[in-house]
Amino acid sequence: MFRTLALSLVAVAAFAGGKAYGKPLALKEATAVSAILANPAAFQGRKVQVRGMVVDVCKKRGCWMELASDKKYETLTFKVEDVVIVIPVDAKGSQAVAEGVIQVSKDEKGKTVVRLMGEGAVIQ
Repeated sequence: MFRTLALSLVAVAAFAGGKAYGKPLALKEATAVSAILANPAAFQGRKVQVRGMVVDVCKKRGCWMELASDKKYETLTFKVEDVVIVIPVDAKGSQAVAEGVIQVSKDEKGKTVVRLMGEGAVIQ
C-alpha cells in the first residue's frame, strides 16, 4: 500500500511541470491500460486515470490521442469533444496522464471498442 502511494505521488510530481488540458486531474491512482483492455466490461462507465506514452494524435482537430499500454502492442484511445480539448500533434512521443470515463461499444464488424472519454490530461 505504502509503495503504491509513494509511486503515485512520484508520478504525479513528475507531471507537475507538464501542460494541462481540460479538467484538473482528480484521481489519486492510475489504472493499468492492460487491466482495462483485459476486462473492459468491468470498467464500463467508470472514471479512471491512465498513464502512458502518446503514440499517435489526431492530425485534423487534436480530438484524440492513443496512449501506449504497459503491455506491448496495446493502446487506449483518449477521445475528447472537438475544440473542448485540443491535443497538440507534437505531443506524440511524450508521456501523459489522462482521466475520463471508459466507454465500451461494438464497431460495425462486431469488434469491441474501448475508449477513454477524456475529461483532462497532463502531457509532459
